[in-house]
Amino acid sequence: MFDQLYDRLVFFAVQMIEDEDAAEDMVQESFVQLWKHIEEVQGNSIACKQYLYRSVKNQCLNFVRHAKVVEKYRSEAIKDKTSFIENAVVDSIIRAEVLSHVQLALDELPEHYRLISDLSYVEGKKNHEIADELGISINTLKKQKQKVLHLLRLKLTSLFSFLLFLFNAIN
Repeated sequence: MFDQLYDRLVFFAVQMIEDEDAAEDMVQESFVQLWKHIEEVQGNSIACKQYLYRSVKNQCLNFVRHAKVVEKYRSEAIKDKTSFIENAVVDSIIRAEVLSHVQLALDELPEHYRLISDLSYVEGKKNHEIADELGISINTLKKQKQKVLHLLRLKLTSLFSFLLFLFNAIN
């Protein structure tokens, strides 16, 4: 029976799944399963043939279903990865633009305010350290830092308005 049906069953399976190696494995597995249930169909060649075709068909359908699940998972993974990369690119562009505008605004500050900004926000020095270094009182330094922030707010208002508009447009 194996010699008589093997090639036919492989051909049948290949028509369904288009993978000859997998088809051969399925046919062999069907014969193994037939052998395990031989008592049920013994002596009835038509029942054996039906059992084998049904077994191969079911394995092919399972193979196709599994392939669809794998393909769906891969396409979702690719979409997620693409979306992640696109978001990362957009985030990088926005970050670069914001930092560029902030740097331009800092460069436009008067020299004394720029120095206070660098010492405080870039180097992370404490107020009393900056005041000592510049030879001014802490209260004067605090007022000048407030003036720095006020000037930056004025210079960056249009940028933040644009970012707010962009954020609202995306969401």
